[in-house]
This record gives sequence, C-alpha cells and structure tokens, in this order.
Amino acid sequence: MITDKQKKDLLSEHFLLRHMSNVDLDKLVEHSITKSFDVNDFVFKRGEEATSMMVVVGGKVQISSPRMEDGKIVYATMHTGDVFGEIALIDGHQRSADAIALEPAELLVLERDDFLGTLEHNSQLCIDLLRVLCKHIRQTNKLLEDFTILDLQRRLAKRLVYLNQSSGQENSSGVSFTLRIPTEELIAMMGVSHDAIIGQLQLWNNEGLVEMDKDWVVVIDQDKLTTITQENY
Repeated sequence: MITDKQKKDLLSEHFLLRHMSNVDLDKLVEHSITKSFDVNDFVFKRGEEATSMMVVVGGKVQISSPRMEDGKIVYATMHTGDVFGEIALIDGHQRSADAIALEPAELLVLERDDFLGTLEHNSQLCIDLLRVLCKHIRQTNKLLEDFTILDLQRRLAKRLVYLNQSSGQENSSGVSFTLRIPTEELIAMMGVSHDAIIGQLQLWNNEGLVEMDKDWVVVIDQDKLTTITQENY
C-alpha cells in the first residue's frame, strides 16, 4: 500500500502539480484514494461521467476508443507517474475515451470536487491546466492531419519514431532509444487493418529497420524510419 509521503512525492513530480504548495498537496493527499485494477479491467468507459483524474502508481493503462468496424484506436499508454483524465478537472463532462488496465495497476484517484478549491486560488495551476488542454487539442489536430495527408508507410514510420524517442533511457553514453512494443498495441494505435500493418512491418523487418520478435516489434534503425517520414510521394 502506498504511503502518504509516496503519494505526495508522486504528485509533486508531475508537471501539472509542480506549483502547488505543500499545504495544497497535503490536502490532495488527504482526500485521494488508491484503487487497484486487474488486467483488462476498465478504469473508466467512454461516455461515463468524468469526476476525477488518476495518477499511475504502478502498472500500465491504455487510453483508447472503439472503432465502428472492429477493434479500437489507441491514443496513449500510461506508465508509472503519468496522469490521465485531467480534462475532467476542467469540465466534468463525459469521458471521451476508454481507460483499460494492460497489466495489474494501482492508481491514485483525485476527485474533481477536491481539486476545484485549489484551482480557485492558484493561477499557475490554472495556466498549467490550459497548457494540458492545448496539448490535447494539438495532438488531436495532428492525428487528423496525419490520417488525411500521410500514407500508411509514412504514418507508421512517424508513430514508431515518436514512440522510440519517448522511450529513450539514459545510459553511460547518453540517451539510448530502444523501443519494444507489442505488435497488437501498435496496430491498435494506427487504426487500420491488421494485415496492412503486418505487411509493412515485415518489409521493414527484411530491410533491417525493425525486428519482429514473436508478438513484439523492436525499432532497429530510427534514422531510416525518420527519413521515410520526410519522403514525398
């Protein structure tokens, strides 16, 4: 079970909550609760009333929406320390996506009503929330632009480069980029047919850009993938 000190440390490290005073953080910790979820449990479903935001204490949570045809579109995968559901703090409207535990997960839940009082006297927190909202809008616009303008090859290469850079880890020689992602998770992110994605990945596997390892995809040559994103057809 996570302690109050661990809760406070987790909250204080996040971009959205970095300007909160110790007093306000202590109040959030006091009112926060922890919830546990098993694999494939819904944290929340699209269309449900949004009354809280969550911080990942442990495990992974996938944010996605169902497709009309089949399957789903994956927007993001949340790891330890990540915050999601923060838009609920602004409008309290319905959830715009599903959140599903990819593995046993423990979440710290912050209710909207407990947060509003802090917003009223913390202008910097309001500004940070607006930045989060703007980031969501930009990401949505970029996804729509990519779906409209880019072909599958460039869109897939762009997603792999982005994910690879996001997974960078510090080592003795600098930042090392080594993305290893479940194949089905990558397919869900792209929102197109299984066969189309597998076909392109197999071509890149043969060319040494990626490595297909059973149910996983590993990025091998980020530079060549980056070049593909910049090509004109």
